[in-house]
Amino acid sequence: MRLIPKASEYEEEIRVLKCPQQDIVVKASVDGFREYFLDRLRTLRRIMLGRGDMYDVRSIAEAKREGEHVKIVGLVYDKRVLGKSAIVLTLEDETGMVDVVVTNASRAFVKAMDVLNDSCIGIEGRMKNGTLYAEDIIFPDIKAPPRPHDVPDLSVVLISDLHVGSKMFFEKSFRHFIKWLKGEVDVARDLVDTVKYIIIAGDLVDGVGIYPGQDKELLLSSLYKQYETLSAFLSEIPDHIEIIVIPGNHDATVHAVPYVTIFREYAEPLYEMPNVHVFGDPLFIELHGVKFLISHGRSLDDIISALPGASFSQEGIIKSMRHLLKVRHLAPIYGGKTPIIPLDKDFLVIDEAPHVFHMGHVHVYGVGSYKGILLVNTGTWQGQTAYQRTMGIEPTPGVVAVVRLSDMRTSVLNFHNPA
Repeated sequence: MRLIPKASEYEEEIRVLKCPQQDIVVKASVDGFREYFLDRLRTLRRIMLGRGDMYDVRSIAEAKREGEHVKIVGLVYDKRVLGKSAIVLTLEDETGMVDVVVTNASRAFVKAMDVLNDSCIGIEGRMKNGTLYAEDIIFPDIKAPPRPHDVPDLSVVLISDLHVGSKMFFEKSFRHFIKWLKGEVDVARDLVDTVKYIIIAGDLVDGVGIYPGQDKELLLSSLYKQYETLSAFLSEIPDHIEIIVIPGNHDATVHAVPYVTIFREYAEPLYEMPNVHVFGDPLFIELHGVKFLISHGRSLDDIISALPGASFSQEGIIKSMRHLLKVRHLAPIYGGKTPIIPLDKDFLVIDEAPHVFHMGHVHVYGVGSYKGILLVNTGTWQGQTAYQRTMGIEPTPGVVAVVRLSDMRTSVLNFHNPA
């Protein structure tokens, strides 16, 4: 019988592949936004040109001149649904704009239903009198990278949306979870010995002044006190477990994506903990060769409202996460509920494929997959808020996903309402 070493016997192995906090250059101007979207277009077009079927792409200006059968890549400037008969997409690139007609007789019609504004897509079709009639729509798309070899039998716990400081924070449930990590709960004891990492995908605290009337739902009205209390909870977690955190829209950060790291002046106790690693959003890291893409998920509000079939149900959320991977962007829609910082580089492009895609924000647990990539949305540790009641959102509190690095097997544990 092979004896498996405990997680406490392993050294941490965290490799940061992409994190925006060191590289952000804000350009709050018309030219700044132009540079931002040009970088999005050029990066995603470069990804698409790497496909065998997209080598002969033309610019929009070239396609208009050449006519006949052409392929283009552009950003979706506008989408108009003409009943059940056709969808008209307006695409743009550096050279101009073109209307793309997708009729219900085209194989591209079903794909066109899922096209969202500001996404980058490819079109194959025939040009006639300056209008492109689509025969197919090509998304940037993605697939899981090869699995690394010789990955140790270690596990990663995925959680998000603690909302410490809220009157609806389930402290008893979170303490029960911590007791499990300490080996004091007789549930999945063999699993807890393998836990080496915890990833918290944002909204560590409830924040202050995030929405009208929030003060009535706060137990702790000081942002400093919220982070102090959070740090006290996290300090009870065994020292050999590395805690990786990113901010959410309730945290002390710039409230536009990409999020910079939590402001140290409010969360000093968090930064002083030796086993806590504070990063920005999005975060792309490698743990013992396994790649994790982590983002709070602020853009899910926009995707769910725009994508057919998406919703705040478990299935609808996973459908939304699949779409983000298909278009290879974490916040494709501009001008919705997700504020976006104009940068010289679009950090929200998914330019490298992960093994695991982790989000939060919507407070509903869901797990799924897309082309070999594990998808996890990690619920919450907070009860239903007044806003969520108006939206019909039923939170799933206290649910924890435990991912084994060696084979991606995911265990789901529920720490809510402990006896």
